[in-house]
Amino acid sequence: MTTLNQRKIRLIMKELEKGEMSIGQIADMRGVTSRRVRQLREYKDRTGNVFQLKTERAVCHKGITIDEILTVSEAKEKYKVGSTILERIIDN
Repeated sequence: MTTLNQRKIRLIMKELEKGEMSIGQIADMRGVTSRRVRQLREYKDRTGNVFQLKTERAVCHKGITIDEILTVSEAKEKYKVGSTILERIIDN
């Protein structure tokens, strides 16, 4: 889980614009590393926009077929091993 969220980014950028505190002080206050604060500032200098976190998460849309379910359950009954070794057995 990330310690940086959109609210913290907005507050960090506001503090950087004020210029009253050092990068290290801002990082300590917001609970992130000073390197991350520098990265946010560099991104704004380079693009002119404030960094936006991705809100969408990658989701696997591939479904599991009935044949795959049967293959795994049969192999599990036959070999009685864990998932990693079972995967190797099925792939060969």
